[in-house]
Amino acid sequence: MGTLADMAPVNIRWNTGMTVAALLLVTGGVLVVMGGAPGTPLHTAGFGILVLASAVYMGARIWMLTRKQKP
Repeated sequence: MGTLADMAPVNIRWNTGMTVAALLLVTGGVLVVMGGAPGTPLHTAGFGILVLASAVYMGARIWMLTRKQKP
């Protein structure tokens, strides 16, 4: 007899990289909106965080595609 996770109709896989990317995306978006005009320190910081979020997302996607799957 399998465990409860084996019998579940949907297997939810948690990815920390995707979670971090989502948090960075929200944080950067809020800072960009709060910053107002381009060139202000908040706008610049928010844009940098958005770039970082995209890099973290890409790294998490590559890791998901290249890792070994459990049989």
